[in-house]
Amino acid sequence: MENDVPIIMLVEDNESDAELFRWVLQQTLPQASFLWFRDGDEVLNYFYQKEDFPSLAETPLPSFIFLDRKLLRIHASELLKRIKQDERIKPVPVFLWISKQSEEAGQIEEEQGISGYLLKPNNIAQFKQDMQDFFAQHLDHKKYKGILH
Repeated sequence: MENDVPIIMLVEDNESDAELFRWVLQQTLPQASFLWFRDGDEVLNYFYQKEDFPSLAETPLPSFIFLDRKLLRIHASELLKRIKQDERIKPVPVFLWISKQSEEAGQIEEEQGISGYLLKPNNIAQFKQDMQDFFAQHLDHKKYKGILH
């Protein structure tokens, strides 16, 4: 199923961080669809049609997945590994949403197929700029022409 608007998935267990991400995303890409999951179990339930989630045949894959490195239940590296083992989900770029970039952590995720990083904000103005820069670089501008603010 083709996405008419970008679908942004955030996997973040901190509600305040998730709300900030959603708010800044709405300022940057107002037409984007936003999916928030608190942990890896919820993501796997979504991808594998467990519990109350519709099947992937009915729901398009996200355009991007942003993954908090310090998740409860299923660790981010385990979730990333499972995403990248599934041929349907593997093409979706996964970015870590992290407090600070760690060289050691980066090496682990690079090997598992992480596409890059987006740093959690120290201030909202900087985070808006970082998100604007991120989507200017990574969004398919031919597919989603004119939606970046």
